[in-house]
Amino acid sequence: MPYTRLSLIAICLTLLLGACEAWGPDRNLRYAADVAEARQAIADGAQVNGTDPVGQTPLIIQARQGHLAVVKFLIDHGAKLDMVDGTGGSALSEAYRAGNKAVVDLLLDSGAYPTIMVNDQEAPLSTP
Repeated sequence: MPYTRLSLIAICLTLLLGACEAWGPDRNLRYAADVAEARQAIADGAQVNGTDPVGQTPLIIQARQGHLAVVKFLIDHGAKLDMVDGTGGSALSEAYRAGNKAVVDLLLDSGAYPTIMVNDQEAPLSTP
């Protein structure tokens, strides 16, 4: 049965919207630009260790983005340092790969396990 243009658009929108993560406090925490936004997201009910559809936590995303103050805030509010996403990435490995040395140092000083995944195997972290 041939699809009409309108039905194809409706199918595409349904697929797109289903694949997109809903806006809400958890997503707001993962992408908070500063501590004030992170604090508000938690006040609105965001879960510090909640994960997105691919298993990334707010700490993993914030570490990759290099938001040092937000990373510290998350750690102070109970973020688990060694959670991994669906690809095996942790906050430490993401910060390291992105070149965010201050975040790497904070995570290590806070007790993060000092290894990263390299070619699907654990490797000791070597800091420059």
